[in-house]
Amino acid sequence: MNSRVGLAHFGGVVVALTSAALTNAHLRGVGVEPTDVVVLAVYLPATMIGCGLRGYRLYLGRTAWLNEGRSPSLLEQRSVLGLPLREAIEGFMPWIVAALIFGALNLLAYGNGLAYTLRTFLSIVLGGLTASAMAYLLAERTLRPVFALALVGHVPQRAGSLGVRAKLLLSGMLGCGVFLVTIGLSYVGRPAAQPPTATAIWFLAGSGLAAGFIVLYAAARSLADPLQQLHRAVHRMQLGDLDVHVDVDDAGELGLLQAG
Repeated sequence: MNSRVGLAHFGGVVVALTSAALTNAHLRGVGVEPTDVVVLAVYLPATMIGCGLRGYRLYLGRTAWLNEGRSPSLLEQRSVLGLPLREAIEGFMPWIVAALIFGALNLLAYGNGLAYTLRTFLSIVLGGLTASAMAYLLAERTLRPVFALALVGHVPQRAGSLGVRAKLLLSGMLGCGVFLVTIGLSYVGRPAAQPPTATAIWFLAGSGLAAGFIVLYAAARSLADPLQQLHRAVHRMQLGDLDVHVDVDDAGELGLLQAG
């Protein structure tokens, strides 16, 4: 799980910093100061390693019942089912810290450029939102075998997992909407004679299309896989096979359908 979540956040870092550099390129050089590079070189490995260790310890703590070869209690069941959401929320915290750090560095470098600072801050925050959404979907998909074991015998009505409606809404908003907002931010605080370059706009548009496709694809797979499993089971029952078994590996509405 850590490798997939880490890949999602690393992709968000690339997009967020490139977007900030492109939209601030009119200020000086390419919009990136040497101090930014040094801070990034220290902050990025430290947070990636720290978050990886945190995620690993969190997983071990939430799946202790699995290593002990027993069924989970109701509290342990809810804890393991809530892992993807907690991973996404806690993984977003370093993005907030990074936005504050680089926003402050931007303010120091360009003096009274509050608009530029705001643009840098929001670019990083929006990149973090997209990365965290992707991390949630990847973590949920990776943990499905563990969910199947945790849900044997009992499927709670509310398990701390996002439902179908919430997944689709968040995927659409964070997959595509974030980059539309970023394009709008590229005009904030700019002189009328220095609009964003065509390269910056097309890069943001292309990044939005790519990120939107990836996030929506992951969301679609998380919904389509259980539905296809249910469709095959119902079809076998229509053919007279009453011994159909369906693994319950979803913590939301689809899990209730699987259990039924």
